[in-house]
Amino acid sequence: MVIPIPAIARDNGEPTDFAKGARPVMVILIVLQLALGCCRLYILDIFGGVWTIVLGCFGIWAYAGDRGPHLSDLMFWGLLTFFCMWIFDLIMFLERVFKNHAPLFISSSQQEESPFKHNFASSILIAALLIDISVPVFAIIVYKERRSNLEAHHILYDDPSNVSGSHQQGGDSFTAFQGYTGNRDHRGVGIEHELTTDIYLLCCMKAGSLSGNSVRLVWIEDRVSSSFMASETSSSRAPHIQLRAAALHVALISLILYIAQSPWLEITSEEGIYAAPVDHVLFGGDEHLKAHTSGHSLPSGLTQRDRLDSLTKTYAAMVRAFDAVGLDVFLESSCLIGYVRHNGNPIPWDMDIDIGLLQEDCRRVFPNGNDEMYHKVSALLGPRYSVEKMGCDCGHRCEGDDGRMVGHVADKRTGFGVDIFSYATVTTEDLRPWQHDGRRWLQRIRDRDDYTFPEEALLPLQNTTFAGVDGVLIPNNPRLFSSYEYGSNLEIHPFPWGFLAYSSMHALGYCIVILYLILEFPDSWADKRVPYWYYTALRLAVFRGGVQSLSVGILVNLMPRSSSSCRRSHQSLSRALRIAFNVYLLYVFRVVLKSLWAQVMEIFVNGVRPDKVYTICIGSTHCYDFHL
Repeated sequence: MVIPIPAIARDNGEPTDFAKGARPVMVILIVLQLALGCCRLYILDIFGGVWTIVLGCFGIWAYAGDRGPHLSDLMFWGLLTFFCMWIFDLIMFLERVFKNHAPLFISSSQQEESPFKHNFASSILIAALLIDISVPVFAIIVYKERRSNLEAHHILYDDPSNVSGSHQQGGDSFTAFQGYTGNRDHRGVGIEHELTTDIYLLCCMKAGSLSGNSVRLVWIEDRVSSSFMASETSSSRAPHIQLRAAALHVALISLILYIAQSPWLEITSEEGIYAAPVDHVLFGGDEHLKAHTSGHSLPSGLTQRDRLDSLTKTYAAMVRAFDAVGLDVFLESSCLIGYVRHNGNPIPWDMDIDIGLLQEDCRRVFPNGNDEMYHKVSALLGPRYSVEKMGCDCGHRCEGDDGRMVGHVADKRTGFGVDIFSYATVTTEDLRPWQHDGRRWLQRIRDRDDYTFPEEALLPLQNTTFAGVDGVLIPNNPRLFSSYEYGSNLEIHPFPWGFLAYSSMHALGYCIVILYLILEFPDSWADKRVPYWYYTALRLAVFRGGVQSLSVGILVNLMPRSSSSCRRSHQSLSRALRIAFNVYLLYVFRVVLKSLWAQVMEIFVNGVRPDKVYTICIGSTHCYDFHL
């Protein structure tokens, strides 16, 4: 009996010409991916660099490492995550090209500093776009080629007298045949011999006749004896015991890690927020903390309450300084939401204070420009505060966030500071078609977002108290002003905050899924559904969220259960896990439903624009209106 089965991802098969060229190309792409990850780390893209290297290592392990058909097929799922990285890189690329109209590559004459790092970063982005899209496309081609080859080659039966290793059980005859694997040294070797890395076919013969529909492939690695092949139970269990055990270990370790991290990750009360350390993951972790403190060395043991106290004192000093020079500054962004939603106080998890000024008023108060403003405000603030930037516009520092912020004042002791943004009138040529209504429209200068609002939302300014500081100015209509930036729903968004502030149940949900699949399909790891869902759940855990969790949950529930594969002692536990996971899904569904409802209300009920007028922004810089 000759069974020509080309095995694209296996050295012991007879690969097609396409498959022979596939492996080196895939290896080259993975090597390029690793190099790209190192380059990303060099330009301080920590997230992109680490994630790229992890995916590259996964590719080496699962594809180039020849881990067998199951993990080779799963490589198709794993490499789909490259699409996520490609989208991420595409957004960065568009922002780099279009934001502030900055050129992709610059020469030394265009910049006083060395342009090498700028050009290197741009080159890495272009390489990332090419590699991140090439790897998954190539993987899909290989995957489809492998499937088409397996389906196209039919089993060719030769002399039945060559059949050996027959085993009778329950009226069915289970016969093990040696398959043709392209290794001429192994042809004709009896099944009773112990072989290494050969492919066998286990055929089920009904009533003495061969049925093509009853043929299934069993891939055997390591050393396999004839007695092992003769047993249906052994052939369906043993090849995948290690994979199943590994899955169980990962599930249990994940569950232990989730339980261990809950006390310091989970915050379920407002007081818990104030007592949390400033480097808590709720506030973005250590990397985000450094970005908000401009690299200041922080005292140890600072809590969120300490941060808010420091910000409030800095803001009070700035209010007095600007009042002394006669310039009106007003609360904006998240601080204004805090004023509206938290009874005149900052948002408990806020990390800075944002204020705005009118560019026209600023230039009237400081006719000699930014230098005059810098020196006067610095003198009024005193030595306790560091004025890192101050002006009516961005001056010569107009790249990135520096282009949006015209001023930044920080507490020297903590490094926490207040950001200043400038607002100007939208010129006639920049007005949208639906804004030609005779009103004056304002916008934040050099902002990356589609953020314009009518004058009556801001002026005249109102005098109030914020966080115990008197003499604070806020927009004329705080809710209307904020709605143009954040939407009309200014209440606490149900996702990702969950219970109240920060509480993630997704890790627990995925652990329940994994344990359930292990119990429900203990003898069916040859069924692709189990490893597919196991690794898909791990992939989604990286990009965890309500919609992804619902997708996994719905499809797991639709997966047909096999009562014969689950022993009676495990059926009750499997049923309990299924119920627990569906309870978790109900919680996620409630959260997602609230978020979707808020978006529906925002778009169709409380929209701030005319009916059926929508805007799409490309690269967060160029925005276009369209009508439905």
